[in-house]
Parts: sequence; C-alpha cells; structure tokens
Amino acid sequence: MRRTATALLAVLSALSVLTACGSGGGGASPGASGPAGGKGGTASASASPTEDSRDGTKDVTVTSCSLLPQLFSGVTTVSVTNSGTRSWSYWVTVGFYDEVGNELDETSADVRYVAPGSTRENTGHGSKPLNTARNGKVFCRIVSAERVRQ
Repeated sequence: MRRTATALLAVLSALSVLTACGSGGGGASPGASGPAGGKGGTASASASPTEDSRDGTKDVTVTSCSLLPQLFSGVTTVSVTNSGTRSWSYWVTVGFYDEVGNELDETSADVRYVAPGSTRENTGHGSKPLNTARNGKVFCRIVSAERVRQ
C-alpha cells in the first residue's frame, strides 16, 4: 500500500512538472485580462496575420472571466471577430491565472463558422477547482488562438 502511494505521488509530481513546462507562455500579467467578472483585454499579437495564417490571436478577445461559485472552477467567454476575407473556425485556449500570474488551469473554446467581418462568441469551462485563487479572483489570458479553414 505504501509503495503504491509513493509511486502515485511520483507520477503526479512528474505530470505536474510536465504540465508546467508545456503551459505555453509562462506567467501572465494579471492586468492583461482585467479583474474577475469584468471585461477582459484584447489578445496581443506581434504581427498582423496574413489571410492564410493559422494564428488567430488578433481576432480574439476575452469578454468575461470568473469563478463558478458552486464549483470554484473558472468560466470564460471569448469573442471572435473575423478580420479575414473568408470564413474561419477558431480553436481558442484560455488560461486562468491568480493575482500574481500563476496559471491555475486552462480551457478551450471552439468558435465555428465565423464569416468575414462577423462576430461570434463561445464559453469555456475550466476542469479544476480554483480554490487557490486569492480572494475568489481569477484572471484570464488567451494562450493561443488557431484559425481553421472551413
């Protein structure tokens, strides 16, 4: 029994390290997405994507970020405005962060069939209880946004 518990602890520790290394962006500045329950910030992109680019971060905004009181899990809504000239679907990954920028969880939201110039929204729910969030506040940041052809 003791060996099983020790082995399980070792596996969980290894997974924790792998998850932290693969989170894709390190810490986040809490001010980048606004306070919990408030309006989020726009994802920053260093360059405007070309029409065929799969990078959709410039088209995506976090519009809400909060904790579900019953479950203490994160919930976020993303808004996508297609700046291209053809329809795209978007696969968006959003990270939930505490006040000091530690990533607590991630979620994904797919926003399908966004016509050129139009806007669509979708909601993503975290899978972990975020009871480590100080004062019940959580912040969201777009980790990635991939455009997928129709």
